Amino acid sequence: MYISRYNSVQMKFDLHTFKGKVEEVALIDSGVTANFINYRTVARLWLRTQKLKQLQSVQKIDGTLNKSGSCHHQ
Repeated sequence: MYISRYNSVQMKFDLHTFKGKVEEVALIDSGVTANFINYRTVARLWLRTQKLKQLQSVQKIDGTLNKSGSCHHQ
């Protein structure tokens, strides 16, 4: 299933970091099994990360693997 930003349920929220506050948009999905954030957003907001001991694969709602690959950091 393809979910575009035009036909999905989204919510605006304020994300507070040491550099200040920024407004972001979250995709609402009540069936999630984990929480993930795009690496570009992490870099743009200068969020700290830690390397995972073991890679974690990410599957989309249709069961296919995420095209960005596995998660390396948390």
